[in-house]
Amino acid sequence: MAFDITIILAYFAVVMAVGVYKKVTAKTSAVEFFLNSRSLRWPSIAISTIATNIHAGHFLGMAGSAYLFGLAQANLEINAITGIVIAAFFFVPLYL
Repeated sequence: MAFDITIILAYFAVVMAVGVYKKVTAKTSAVEFFLNSRSLRWPSIAISTIATNIHAGHFLGMAGSAYLFGLAQANLEINAITGIVIAAFFFVPLYL
């Protein structure tokens, strides 16, 4: 148990150290960091929008819900994925 906690704390310490080091050495503004200097093309934005919605909860949670309650329980999220794909590839280029 103590070994596990040590590994987790070491992991967080390494991630924090790398983050602080990169922040100190990089000379980027907030626009460059968060918006990639406004140079992203629409496919990258659309794919990242889809990727932020589809995660392990969909693959594990919806499969469990479908097993316990039937596919109708997971139907909302299954259809939401389709709607987000259509919105991302249709509306993102339109707005950009």
